[in-house]
Amino acid sequence: MSDDAAPQGAPRRVTAAAAVVQAIPAVRRRLPRAIAWPRQRPRALFQGWAVVAGAFLVTMVGYGAAYSFAAFAPDLEQAFGASHASVSLVYSLCGFTAFTVSAISGPIADRIGPRLLAAMGMLMVGTGLVSAGGATSFAEVLLCYGLLIGIGIGFAYVPAIAAVQRWFVVRRGLASGIAACGIGVGTALVPPAAALLARIGDWRTAFVISGVLAGLVGLGGALLLARSPESRGLHPDGARAPPPCRRGIAPRCARCCAARASPASMAPASWYRCR
Repeated sequence: MSDDAAPQGAPRRVTAAAAVVQAIPAVRRRLPRAIAWPRQRPRALFQGWAVVAGAFLVTMVGYGAAYSFAAFAPDLEQAFGASHASVSLVYSLCGFTAFTVSAISGPIADRIGPRLLAAMGMLMVGTGLVSAGGATSFAEVLLCYGLLIGIGIGFAYVPAIAAVQRWFVVRRGLASGIAACGIGVGTALVPPAAALLARIGDWRTAFVISGVLAGLVGLGGALLLARSPESRGLHPDGARAPPPCRRGIAPRCARCCAARASPASMAPASWYRCR
């Protein structure tokens, strides 16, 4: 008797092909993902790590130049007949200028982006070192090394670290820590670099060589910086979808939040900033 002639209420026959088709979803759920589905193409390295590398180079060059002054302080005392207190004033002025300018460079970077400010800062650091190498008086060393390098560090440090934080949410602490490690690496490189340059020439030659290298390496690091992942069509941490738009976590623009949240749960419009 055919299937069409089967009495009403009787179970229908299930062919072998139909049984296989019905079993596929269950098999897929039980098998590992790598076996059940074809392997996807490997994802490219997230661009945010290039920003981290750029910030690492910027901080390494900036603070490496600032902390290297102690290695050449005795030579400066002998060359210009300055006292130890006067020579220490150069380092103090550099640090004071750097952290004072940092309070200004942050808001400026929010408007024009970190790359231009960091590039200007690294060029100032390199120019300050080269100019200090050609100084004819201690006052010129004070202005070139203490003031110009300090301004350069202030222009570069905060924009570079702030750029890293915009590219990461889940790994923000790790990324910021790697970027800040440039300060320690730059400081650790000072003694061997000073000893190596001392074999080539005097402190003037060391300043000129250091300035050229600082300008090239620092400028290369500054060019790796980018404003935000949204400006490149990406999302923080390389995610395929934007993170949840909640207060205090990955803020998005007010228009985005208005589409996802009720008016009662929204923060004030002035709290949001399009990135």
